[in-house]
Amino acid sequence: MNIRPFALILSFLIPAGCYGQLTPSQKVSDFQQIAGAYNKRYAFLDWKKSAFGFDALNLAPWLDRASNTDSDLAFFEVVSEYVAQLRDTHSGFYLDSSFYAELGFTVDLYDGKPLVESIDKEILDPGALAFAVGDELVSIDGRPAGEMIDELKRFLGDGNATSARRLGAFFLTLRIQAYYPRAAEIGESAKLVFKTKSGATVNADVPWQKFGLPYMSGASLPDPSGSAVWKAGTRPGLAAPQSRILTALRTFKAQNREFKGKRFFTGTTDLTPLFKLPDDFVVHSGNRRFDTVYSGIFRSGVYRIGFLRIPSFEDLSFRGMLAQEVLDELTYLADTDGLIIDLMRNPGGYGCDAEVLASAFFTEPFTSLTAKSRVSWTDLRSISDELELAAYFGAEEDELQELRELLAAYTEAYQSADNFTAARPICTASSTVEPLKNRQGRPIGYKNPVMVLTDELTASAAEFMAAILQDNGRAVFYGTRTNGAGGSITPVYGGVYSDMYGSVTASQLIRSKAATVQGLPASSYIENAGIQPNIVDDYMKAENLNGGGKPFLDRVLKAMADYIKSKQPAPTSLQD
Repeated sequence: MNIRPFALILSFLIPAGCYGQLTPSQKVSDFQQIAGAYNKRYAFLDWKKSAFGFDALNLAPWLDRASNTDSDLAFFEVVSEYVAQLRDTHSGFYLDSSFYAELGFTVDLYDGKPLVESIDKEILDPGALAFAVGDELVSIDGRPAGEMIDELKRFLGDGNATSARRLGAFFLTLRIQAYYPRAAEIGESAKLVFKTKSGATVNADVPWQKFGLPYMSGASLPDPSGSAVWKAGTRPGLAAPQSRILTALRTFKAQNREFKGKRFFTGTTDLTPLFKLPDDFVVHSGNRRFDTVYSGIFRSGVYRIGFLRIPSFEDLSFRGMLAQEVLDELTYLADTDGLIIDLMRNPGGYGCDAEVLASAFFTEPFTSLTAKSRVSWTDLRSISDELELAAYFGAEEDELQELRELLAAYTEAYQSADNFTAARPICTASSTVEPLKNRQGRPIGYKNPVMVLTDELTASAAEFMAAILQDNGRAVFYGTRTNGAGGSITPVYGGVYSDMYGSVTASQLIRSKAATVQGLPASSYIENAGIQPNIVDDYMKAENLNGGGKPFLDRVLKAMADYIKSKQPAPTSLQD
């Protein structure tokens, strides 16, 4: 918090009026570059067209809008809205800006209404406020909150319509310019109207707290002499990506989820669950400094229930550490009558950890997911280099052969019309995966009934694990449909004249079984469709905000007891 005064000063060092503006041809050039990156690398162009009617290669209306904008911020808005039209959690647009402004409290949608979820006591004194946690935010500066949510979410494309609207609610009180270009134009204070829990209407005038350096314009440079002028209907140029496909399946927003200590949603990546567990819950993991999962056991009627929260698969610094800790906890939980796995607000991470963990819930071989990737020369060169290094350092023959096959697949894809590989295993040589075994070759995974908790913020690698369990009939699912972040990503540089960046979904995760989701074409994709629960129950209700999640947990426990009863005749503790 000590950097805030200095950051506050920075935001006012350079007045907006001293910035030059991009010319229309420079805007067209930069827009074509970022659109070209999607043309070359994006894996779901056809899917977005059939699912939502959005043709990302029909640039004529977008280039008209871009070239006719009256400021660079307006131009950045057009680019942001274009990328958001993909409705893709993994794909995003952002500016190289450190500026953000906050009101000191957060809002989220409960029962579809924007309710105050938390108040930052370092900024606001809760005792001196006319509003409190649980009150509804009705309007800001005379504009209805619902109307503003719809406007904000236009620039915040997400794979799930519910989570996209929740993002819009979040940005009501915390404007981050990296994602919302006009954040730097915010006023000095906000005139707020609330509806309290008692039904009374109260007003408040809250100052915006501003931090960081705002980005107001691209580089003011002359147009190159003789540069081509865009004409409606011409094909955009292609922009090469700046790095190879990431092996991690983590969402674009998850990578950038920490912004000056501000997370997009309460509970995201938190070790402990959203709800308060029963009083008799005995914690086994989660109290120590370096614990990466939260686990323990409690009773529900006659049953001993295990609980395992996996908050994230973001285990990039200590590869395998997360998987090993989960496997250790499953040994402790082995004799419970059933296990609840909490994947709510898990934004993803390393996909192959997800597959390893899934293997700990099977006693027979199971079918994993596959992936089709759009290959660039960078990917091809990377695999070639990896093969040479592996041979130089004496890798095993089976490892070398796997790299040779991958290089052959990438070479074939690069030479094809669409640059797609065939569907291939993601983490191992085969999509048929063996269960977790001990040194004697015996399966040692968890054998009793499993329930998985999900919500619309369960994303990417978390969906990878969930899809494996659901496709193989290994668990019952409780909650709401997951986010629908169905691929891996590669970063792209989005402008020569302007400092835009982004990410492109460069692969398609493909389930072993097709799924039908209302409003979408039938497919085997996780993208947009997500994982559908067997039992639908939305945590985002006012009763859970005000009641510590107890109403939600009570229903979970009843459903779990019913599920265990349907699977086994008596509690494990009463069996011979």
